[in-house]
Amino acid sequence: MENARVVDFLKPISKKWDLAKLRGCIPEEQVQAVCKIPVSLSNASDNLGWHHTNSGKYTVKSGYFQRRKSFARTRSNSASSSFTPSKSMWTRLWNSCTNPKVRTFMWRAARNWLTCKENLCRRKCSPNPTCPLCENAVETVEHMLFHCPWSRAVWFGSGKHHWILSKSIVAMDKWLKDLLCGCLSKETSSMDVETIFQLCWAIWKARNKWVFSRKVSKPEEVIEQARATSIDYLQAVCDRVKRPSPDRVERPSLRPPWKDRWSPPPTSVIKFNCDRAFKSSRNLAAFGFVARDSGGRAQVWRCGRVMISSALAIEAWALRIACSVAKQWEDQEVIFESDCQALINCIKDPKVQCPWEIGAFVTDIWEWARTRKWTFG
Repeated sequence: MENARVVDFLKPISKKWDLAKLRGCIPEEQVQAVCKIPVSLSNASDNLGWHHTNSGKYTVKSGYFQRRKSFARTRSNSASSSFTPSKSMWTRLWNSCTNPKVRTFMWRAARNWLTCKENLCRRKCSPNPTCPLCENAVETVEHMLFHCPWSRAVWFGSGKHHWILSKSIVAMDKWLKDLLCGCLSKETSSMDVETIFQLCWAIWKARNKWVFSRKVSKPEEVIEQARATSIDYLQAVCDRVKRPSPDRVERPSLRPPWKDRWSPPPTSVIKFNCDRAFKSSRNLAAFGFVARDSGGRAQVWRCGRVMISSALAIEAWALRIACSVAKQWEDQEVIFESDCQALINCIKDPKVQCPWEIGAFVTDIWEWARTRKWTFG
């Protein structure tokens, strides 16, 4: 279907995606992505959208960042084409019991984002990639932290050399994965991981001290610095647990009690209340609404489940369905109530920049509300 248009993949009456046609043209993964794109029910004009920005419009900045992400993924996999860092590896890294700045350093090291000589030379910021400490090899992240003779002396002196030197470390991300959730994780405790991370950080600091100040640090000084930093951090954590911070002190609620209760609409007015639930890991959402009169009697209600891209999109989806029901009552005054202020602002003020993912929903609601006595809040 070379000359097919978007409308050719929509069912003519329901305006829903025709899955059979889609599956005949594109892979299943792309079919699932297409199904999350909202479709207007009011015959709004088609438009192109760039989903990497909130407005849906392409910018040079967003294109640059997408290109950087693509380059970073390619770069991180270049050392071992069969290895991709898993989500569990990053989760265990960020949950490790160590200083936040040390966790960030290890993350940057695994991503090959440290300013070692190899990276500086590749970016044309250094004339040669040679290690400034041993001057015998290219200074990669792995060489700087593990293979340099000076770094090896630090690891031997620390007593943790069996975790580092027992295996040939070719790629930093692969070694980190083995340490946190691979073959080495069964042999290491959380304290071992914390100590190893602190030693890596101390080696980096000592290396920079030599590069920028020409001051040589002895291996035993680096080990002592790592130990002292670790003790200071753990002591601070213990003190925080014993003495809760002001943010954790229980305070009386500032929310007025009446805010938790439903307020009935005026006489002869119908009020719609919409809500949703969204599971981001599966892009699966549930929605529901109920319309009640001034006496609290339910007039109509509906609920359902749908595949959609975000929590904001399902809020707009639920509100549009409520509006599609209410538009059958031509002369009825209706109030629509939602707890999503961003959506309400987009509907009430056309000057507000509407996120691209709810543009079709908001356009339909505007079209239906033009000739009706609807209020949104």
